[in-house]
Amino acid sequence: TGPWIPSEEQSQVFDKFYRSDSNATAKGSGLGLYLVKYFIELHRGKVFIDSEPGKGTKIGFKLPVSPDMGATTTPNELSDQAGGPL
Repeated sequence: TGPWIPSEEQSQVFDKFYRSDSNATAKGSGLGLYLVKYFIELHRGKVFIDSEPGKGTKIGFKLPVSPDMGATTTPNELSDQAGGPL
């Protein structure tokens, strides 16, 4: 989790070199979430963001388990398939 991200900025956080003006003191180059999205999508997955004022931000992803499953398997489903926590 991290600080809340205003809805108008949420679509930009995955852009290459994007850095929020509201978090200008944070270290980094603005490549982290861009690379996350790039590699997840490279493997036919999806990245999502859930951000609420006062609660913070969660960034998550889904990856297909096999080519015929599509990007719909959740971490809980993976855990169930593996027979326990991953």
